[in-house]
Amino acid sequence: MVMSSARPDETSVTGPGTDDDEPNGPNGSAGSAFGYSLWKGLIGYSDGFVDGVKDGFISLGEIRDYTRWKTMDIGGHTPQITGVFNPSLIMNRVPSKAFLTTLKAASESQPETEIMKQIRALETQWRVQ
Repeated sequence: MVMSSARPDETSVTGPGTDDDEPNGPNGSAGSAFGYSLWKGLIGYSDGFVDGVKDGFISLGEIRDYTRWKTMDIGGHTPQITGVFNPSLIMNRVPSKAFLTTLKAASESQPETEIMKQIRALETQWRVQ
């Protein structure tokens, strides 16, 4: 599956400027409308978007549909999806609010060793038995 931010005849636009969930972020920290929408989908806002069932897991279909809807809502352009994929494929577990509060800085400002430490901790925490 490949997603792009807009149709060929549309212009991708910036997002909301700042993220309401991160009130101290600098203007522009929310990124593009598409990137912002995808990020929000991946951190849990897409859970239940397709069928109304919030099960704590995010499927590819939920990510696809939420990202498309949210991008159109805040950016006015239509993300495009292509490829063969299973919309029921589970892509992510909804991260806890406690984990999200630990994301204090953008990854660009962190050394690679710190990023890898966080990834390993998540892999241990979320490993499905």
